[in-house]
Amino acid sequence: MNIARAAAIASLMAIAAPAFADTTTYTEPTENAFSVDVPAGWNVSGGVQRQSPTELHTWLALSSPDGGTVMFMGDPEVPSFLVPSQFAPPDTWKATMIGVSFVAPYETGEEFAANYAPRFASQSCADVKITGTQPEPDAAEAALGQFQQFAAAAGANGQPPQFDGGAAFFSCDIAGKPYLGEVIAVTSHVAPGGVGERWGVPDEWLLGGRAPADQAGDADAVLRGLPGTFRINPQWRQGVIQQTRQVMAEIQQNGQRQMATLQGIADSENHMLTSMEQSENQRLSDQHQAFMAMMDDQEQSEKAGFDDHMRQKAIGQFNEMLYINNQHCIRYAADDPQRCIAYAQD
Repeated sequence: MNIARAAAIASLMAIAAPAFADTTTYTEPTENAFSVDVPAGWNVSGGVQRQSPTELHTWLALSSPDGGTVMFMGDPEVPSFLVPSQFAPPDTWKATMIGVSFVAPYETGEEFAANYAPRFASQSCADVKITGTQPEPDAAEAALGQFQQFAAAAGANGQPPQFDGGAAFFSCDIAGKPYLGEVIAVTSHVAPGGVGERWGVPDEWLLGGRAPADQAGDADAVLRGLPGTFRINPQWRQGVIQQTRQVMAEIQQNGQRQMATLQGIADSENHMLTSMEQSENQRLSDQHQAFMAMMDDQEQSEKAGFDDHMRQKAIGQFNEMLYINNQHCIRYAADDPQRCIAYAQD
């Protein structure tokens, strides 16, 4: 990461709004998984929701004392996604070795934010309108850095996902009062265009909020500062890493066993096919030889019949000549009583 980009990310994550200068630290209460700096006096809740040993979601919800400003980070209801293929039709759920994923086309950060914003805003707002979107490359690069740190600690190899960040802005009203809000999302894209292509949204990189229009600037500063103060408990993280390593090893072992099983099936099928092919070849060879023998017998029979016909024809012609010449046969061949070997004049 270059210095200019690092400065941009630091600026993006800084809480700089004077109206919320006083902050306090909120610590996740169930597993002591994370802590984050939030405006003092705000209502805050958060936690960890586990789908599997390696699929878990952190979430945070906060609101100002008067309830006018509402923010969130992470959504346990957002699943991992699998890109549609001939084996995975869209809008279905597909079980994989790492969990259950929803099959849907990949979305960039901007696209996901624009699609998610109305769902978030309509929970409390009326007349929701998307007013614009923009890319968030700094958020994408920060998300990539976090992933690389975790992957290195977990000992995960392979090509890292591609990250894309974007934001969607919206307007709405509550009880006739104008509100402004935004959703920021970073999507991670794994194996684009390849086998097992999938994507998702890291929990700390799906965040949004809405506030009265005259307080939107201060709220934006707080919202964009949340990822920069989001701290994972090192001990909790190490436990997740250990679980991830164990699951990865099990997946690898299962994959090797499955490959061995599949190879055994393939070898058996190949052997069966080879035996069937050899048997079929032998059957065809025997059939061909029998056919050729029949043709030989038929040819010999036809040849014998033809020879006999030609002999009878020759005898008939000879006898006819005897008759024309007023002659008759006085001795026939011992081996052929129809063949005259001596004749005399009448």
